[in-house]
Amino acid sequence: MTAQNIRELITLVAENHLVERSTVNIPKNNEYANSVKESSKIFDELLDNNYKSKCSVGEGNWADVPWIGIFDSEVTIGAQNGPYIVYLF
Repeated sequence: MTAQNIRELITLVAENHLVERSTVNIPKNNEYANSVKESSKIFDELLDNNYKSKCSVGEGNWADVPWIGIFDSEVTIGAQNGPYIVYLF
């Protein structure tokens, strides 16, 4: 189920997030959630080593808004500190 390209990732989230969120209590150990997290590799292959990416549908609880973030490791520690590019679904 892991997306192989950006189009597949967007489709994966668009078609599955609301269903998974309404039927599964938490995203931990959920196949869909794990697939989205693993899909950040798509971006890592496109970016140089200074940048890192993360795709998230939530950690302890489901996110209301799933997101894809691209972080410059020289200026940004994570999604709660520093500037970064984010795509919100």
